Amino acid sequence: MAKEKLTKEEYIQMTIDSEIKPLELRYTAINDCFSKMPVAYKTEPSINSVVMGKITTDMFSSKIKNTSEETELAEWAIAEAMRNYNEFISKGRHPKYISVKVPVSLLDKPGLYETMKRLMEENSFTEPEKICLDFSSDLLVKPTEQRRVSILDLKLLKVKTMVDGAGNDDFQISNLLKLPVDMAIVSPKMVSLINNRDNPMVFASFIAYLRSMRVQFIADGIKDDEPLPTLSRSECLGYMAVDSYSGKGVKSRRNMSLGEALEQKEDEG
Repeated sequence: MAKEKLTKEEYIQMTIDSEIKPLELRYTAINDCFSKMPVAYKTEPSINSVVMGKITTDMFSSKIKNTSEETELAEWAIAEAMRNYNEFISKGRHPKYISVKVPVSLLDKPGLYETMKRLMEENSFTEPEKICLDFSSDLLVKPTEQRRVSILDLKLLKVKTMVDGAGNDDFQISNLLKLPVDMAIVSPKMVSLINNRDNPMVFASFIAYLRSMRVQFIADGIKDDEPLPTLSRSECLGYMAVDSYSGKGVKSRRNMSLGEALEQKEDEG
């Protein structure tokens, strides 16, 4: 006989009984290229289901795209990053910032400045420079005036901005001139070209172009310590290692819980 579906009330009760947080931010360390220790964190929201397990952003974002739920989740994630940052401080930790993966749609309508101020007030948060809003490369597909204004408003608040996927084939780098984000996450594909004998200047030229637009960068997909000297010379802000990283730096898995991130040693430089 087929198993009966849970009612909404039964599902809610099962979630409560499990003591699993239904929503949380998952953390990936951004390590300094010299000390190889965490200096910041990149996060994204995760839904924890007692039936389906962990549901990542990539799994549910398309289901709520351009809905009120998408906006509500983004605001929750930003507020949670503020609360989590205060937990780092209470543990004697001082990350340079916590980035939060949020939808590009946040930039598409007026009022983001007021929303960020409200979230800071509601959470008694007074260090906006410790929060970074992290957007997918879809940001650059439509470099609208509203998106530019929203990013400039965030700069006024001292909230950082970053864009993912720099160096991928669909990354429209020239539009960074119109959308002045602070940082770009350079993709594993581009990072793999460091010290590439067949294409020795590709990585250096790409980074020079980024920096000419006053965009700083973080390297993603680091497997060992070989690229780190080049990244340091390129004034890289930090790197994110793969789970199988074999270098001498702090080892941690991607998408950690807050508790795991809090337990990490920190670069005190």
